[in-house]
Order: sequence, then C-alpha cells, then structure tokens
Amino acid sequence: MASNNLALLVNAALNGTPTYTTNIYSPGTITGNAGLAAATPFAVMRHIHVFNKNASAITFRLQVGATGAAAAGTEIFYDQSVAGNTGFDWYGAIRFIGGTTFLTGAASTTLVNITAWGELGMY
Repeated sequence: MASNNLALLVNAALNGTPTYTTNIYSPGTITGNAGLAAATPFAVMRHIHVFNKNASAITFRLQVGATGAAAAGTEIFYDQSVAGNTGFDWYGAIRFIGGTTFLTGAASTTLVNITAWGELGMY
C-alpha cells in the first residue's frame, strides 16, 4: 500500500514586502512523459515554524490560495507578532494541491525565516 512521504517542505527567508504576495510554497505539477502517466502531487503541511532573528518584534502574514495572491478571507495568519530572537510554531493540517494551491506571504522586515514540514503524496 502506498503512503505519503514525510518531508521538509519549506526552508527559506520570509522577506519583508509590503504586499505580502510572495509565493512561499506549492507542491508543483508533474506531466506525463514516455509511458509515465500524469499525476497530481499534493502536500499536507503539518508544522510551520517562523523564526525572528531581529532583536525587536516583527509581524508576518501567511495566506493559502492562488499564486501571488493575498485575497481577503485566505489568511491563516494576519499580522502575527513574533518577539525578538524567538520563534512561532503552528501545528495542524493544510492540504496543498500541486499547481493550484500556494502558501504566500511575507514579514514586516527582513531576517525572518520560515520552515515547514509535512507529507508529500500523489493522486
């Protein structure tokens, strides 16, 4: 029986942009090729860790939706505060469909990292 694979999904700087529309993660797409059937990858994000390397507090925003979008109603974190030199952790389950579902967002300044873990699978 097939199962999902545990994986590090994101390990990147969360840049400081005022539009909060930077693409951070999507599982991508796979097309059929030479006898290989096309498949749709998906990911289930289980843990998000945001670390603030600044001495003072920052805020960040994350949305789940279309590429490069920050549409109202898609926010999972909105101006979430993180104290200086500390981290913020979230645990749960968010499903991302390859090529259609994106994690977007940004921080209020630079020197902020985002790391996320979860499961990868195909259907």
